[in-house]
Amino acid sequence: MGGCAIAHLDSNEFSLTNPASSAKLGSYSFETGLNVRFYTDKTAANSYRNLDYNVPYFGFAIPLDTHRQWGLHMGLTPLSRISYFSQTESSLPYKSTENFTGSGGFSKFFLGTSKELLGKKLSGKTYKNELYVGANVGYIFGRESVTHLYHINNTDTPLYLQQNITNIIGGLNYDFGAIYKYTFYTHDSDVVKKSTKNNKYEISFGGTASMPGYTKATQEYLAYVYPSQYGSIHQTLADTSYNRTDIMMPSKYGFGMRFKKNENFSVSTDFNYTTWSKFRYFDRQDTLKNNYYVSVGAEWTPKSRTEFSKDFLSYFNSVSYRGGVKYGKTFFTLNGKQADDISVSYGMGFPISVRDPLSGIYRKVTAIDFGVTAGSIGNLSTNLINQTYVRLSLGFHLYDMGWFYKRKID
Repeated sequence: MGGCAIAHLDSNEFSLTNPASSAKLGSYSFETGLNVRFYTDKTAANSYRNLDYNVPYFGFAIPLDTHRQWGLHMGLTPLSRISYFSQTESSLPYKSTENFTGSGGFSKFFLGTSKELLGKKLSGKTYKNELYVGANVGYIFGRESVTHLYHINNTDTPLYLQQNITNIIGGLNYDFGAIYKYTFYTHDSDVVKKSTKNNKYEISFGGTASMPGYTKATQEYLAYVYPSQYGSIHQTLADTSYNRTDIMMPSKYGFGMRFKKNENFSVSTDFNYTTWSKFRYFDRQDTLKNNYYVSVGAEWTPKSRTEFSKDFLSYFNSVSYRGGVKYGKTFFTLNGKQADDISVSYGMGFPISVRDPLSGIYRKVTAIDFGVTAGSIGNLSTNLINQTYVRLSLGFHLYDMGWFYKRKID
């Protein structure tokens, strides 16, 4: 749905985006996925193609008290990753080769809770106001390594110069979220069929905030020179390691809205803003800029999620069809200007149902989500470089209607 999730609130799903979303869960929920990204970088003279893949998240949530609408959740998400190798050659004044290699990344583990603060009904069951709040305590950790190898290919005295820089970080992070949902009902009468249809409408507003803060870091620096590529170290030029609390993480704010009709249709929009200009890395200010993203998405399920048919052809009436668009500015600059990032996405959610032994009704207990996102970052005329990409996403969502069923024998 274009990445919209801030205002989402459901009884069998929770959002890793908003800490307040797990309070309404009626059963446990586990989520994970896999992303494969194909991309092409273009300049006026060259074109480069590649692919990468990653596991975007792990998430688990359980209801602590369904009566009081109180939930607990945890998860693991990657924040950044570097993986590159580049090589340049020169012949002046000596023939030389210069290699740059980078690897590693940072991740975030979080544990949080959410609870309903307001669940007031007005006019019987015609209207309902609900307010949920939540908070996460996260731990950011990881390491990244950068190696610079300079080879002077002098036939008399060949020489290798190497620098290794390793950064190790670990520190706490705090996230907060809130969701307000207003529910109302209408009754549509069919004179011909002499029946009345009850329609349920939900309007939700969500907000999130990730607080800025300093993260502890250790930087290790090693530089040495040796006479051959596979020989022993000839001379150590520098070997230092120091600890400092000097990585300043940016703050992030989000706002979202969602409109939902029954269990069949919903439309959402999100806005996210991050203060990357305040980011400090080992007391150094980078050239990063504050960035934002706006996304709009919709989801349609022909048949109610709680109703399933064993007929194969009717199965696709229970599939959720999703689509969305996303636009924003990157936090980095190309040719002195922030690059535009625009993408469109389409996806389908395939339910897997089992028969409830108590009611005999088939209920969805697992969903497999598949999505395709196509996008473009930057343009040749403004930023001198353009990247086009296609991302394939596969998600797995497991949940249950209860921890166990108690059977009675007559």
